[in-house]
Amino acid sequence: MAFTTLGESSTKKLDFFFISTKRLVLLNILTLGLYNIYWFYKNFEALRKSQESSFSSSSGVLVSLLKAIFSIFFCYRLFEKIYQNAKNAGLEVASSSPLSLALLYIVLYLAAVLDYVVLSAIGGSQGWLNIIASLGWILLVIPVAQAHSLVVKCVQKLEPTKQFIQTVNLAEIVMVLLGTVGWIFILSQLVIHLFIQPKLEDAFEKFLTQELEESLKRLDEDLKKFKFNKSTN
Repeated sequence: MAFTTLGESSTKKLDFFFISTKRLVLLNILTLGLYNIYWFYKNFEALRKSQESSFSSSSGVLVSLLKAIFSIFFCYRLFEKIYQNAKNAGLEVASSSPLSLALLYIVLYLAAVLDYVVLSAIGGSQGWLNIIASLGWILLVIPVAQAHSLVVKCVQKLEPTKQFIQTVNLAEIVMVLLGTVGWIFILSQLVIHLFIQPKLEDAFEKFLTQELEESLKRLDEDLKKFKFNKSTN
């Protein structure tokens, strides 16, 4: 996506990360929300490269990566820039939209963290903690996808012949593999906690009950024998 960036010091084109919104959502689900970091990184890099005076390439990449990892502190800046460019492209956008998206992102981010902390504090099951935390990170795609849809609309309006990025790079492959491992772990824990663990607990309880009954029965028999032997003597 190519736009002239805002500000007196901006002289280069601003090319936001241009993939389809469906791909963004799908990869976020497959990677358990990890793809959000990659999306922020690519767009922060686009902002950095569009600035006339910026960090060196190596330090700039590191700064963009750190901003992506700690996106809760920098999401508003990116959302605001996306909305500014959408407005410049002639799209109708509400002035409060960047702030609304940023607040939604922050609330979902904090909810994903606090849910895990609170449930851990009250002794929640580790399996359910992992499931709830993972779903919380995936939900962050809601505000991200809304912002990204503006990127897509701008490109389709200003550069209608431009195609979505179709290639899959190594970073995306690694994230999908990590997400697959995570999904396998989460689903296996879900199966264990919903189906296997209750059956094991029932079986263990029955085993203990049966063993206790047999032990009491043997003890009662031994007591009777002891009393009988004592009476005969």
